[in-house]
Amino acid sequence: MADRVLVTIGTRKGVFVAEAAKTRRRFDLRGPFGDGVPVYATLIDTRGATPRLFASSCNPFFGNKLLRSTDLGTTFKETKSTPAFPKDDGRALANIWSLEPGPGKRDLLCGVEPASLFRSRDYQSGKIGTDVVQGAIETRKSYLALNDVTTRGMCVSKLGKVVTDRRGRLAGMMVFARRDSGQFPLMDELTATHPFYISADLNLPQWEPAQCPLCTAQEPLWQWSRLPEL
Repeated sequence: MADRVLVTIGTRKGVFVAEAAKTRRRFDLRGPFGDGVPVYATLIDTRGATPRLFASSCNPFFGNKLLRSTDLGTTFKETKSTPAFPKDDGRALANIWSLEPGPGKRDLLCGVEPASLFRSRDYQSGKIGTDVVQGAIETRKSYLALNDVTTRGMCVSKLGKVVTDRRGRLAGMMVFARRDSGQFPLMDELTATHPFYISADLNLPQWEPAQCPLCTAQEPLWQWSRLPEL
């Protein structure tokens, strides 16, 4: 593989694999795999003799899957298990947004929304919820709770609790985008209690159907899957 370059590309229509010689003058494209389903995360795991490719497959209607390739992206198959919250947890998996090699030679880490971490010990995705690797959080050390987007503040708050429950010091919280529009009291409580860093404050108010201006005006609502091609 030293003479080849491999690139995985996650899109709204599945995952593509681009392969080229090390000169990179021309890439051959394969895919899409998981046709028609958004892929938010990919991973090329080079720890074995032959690299293994992973891709999240996040169907908003039929749930989330994890795809794996053992032939350098010629074919992909679903793993035997996927991340899932316990039935009595009350949360539903929205998407898989991060894939990383774990600390063990065969470990795989899955970051998901709502904010949780799943860990597999054999190239599959085994659930550990918001548990963390033993010893990853040290007593009295400072940590920043980081989440991608927050609406109600629940996910980033749970991440902060993971730190404090293990006697770490919560130095602050950070989200790339805040979109609560001042509607949810927990966000005000968090920003008043902790140093809170926000890259973008989005004004995206939420309504019940009876109060939604678009609903009452009988305006058509669009889904991403129905957007016209560029």
